[in-house]
Amino acid sequence: MENHPYNKTDGFKQQLNMSETEIESQGFKDGGLWTNATEVIVCGTFPPKKEYFNRKGYIHYSSPKNKFWSHVDAIYKTSLYLNKKESEDELARITNAHDKISFLTKLNVGFIDVYAGISRTDPDSSKDDDIIEPLETIFDNGTFLEILESDINNIVFVYSRSYNEFINGIRKHYPNHIIKKIREYRKNEITLRVENITIGNKQLSLSYSPIHGNIKDICRRPALKKALEGDFK
Repeated sequence: MENHPYNKTDGFKQQLNMSETEIESQGFKDGGLWTNATEVIVCGTFPPKKEYFNRKGYIHYSSPKNKFWSHVDAIYKTSLYLNKKESEDELARITNAHDKISFLTKLNVGFIDVYAGISRTDPDSSKDDDIIEPLETIFDNGTFLEILESDINNIVFVYSRSYNEFINGIRKHYPNHIIKKIREYRKNEITLRVENITIGNKQLSLSYSPIHGNIKDICRRPALKKALEGDFK
């Protein structure tokens, strides 16, 4: 079984060399990279084992093969993406992760993954298709309940797998939810779909903005910007 590196706030110590005082002062919560100030949260599936196991400096989407941070750099004129050579330097990874957290904090954006603990057909695989048994999800460990009680108003999905697994969890745990589509995918050629979901007295936007695949950057980067900023026009 693999447990998510940020299942508990101890992950900030193990991955980023943060002290208990730093973790408390920044207000990090169990379950991912988020705080009480987070308003938008990006939801993935589970990190590749080689990105965090016996290695420091992991932060969500940190693999050089992942395009998330290169899209962010293009949108916000930052320099947060690490290439393969840079990512092999532990100190550079840790420093870069802290820089990414500072950037996210300014946007009130955080990260979680829908799986908290998993098994794989191949323990060394990094493919989501090899995940065979989600032993624990954010619906099982209380993370989603905390989200419902928080100021988070928008959950962003950049992969269809994470969206589908999230919806499966909603159907299982909150059968009386209501979903209403408020933005059609590819409206104005921008690859963003938005739905509103109502669970009890809480309403959340679910924004789907894929970052890979056969999509032109001129379509997907404006989509990701809108998703992160909650701009659904």
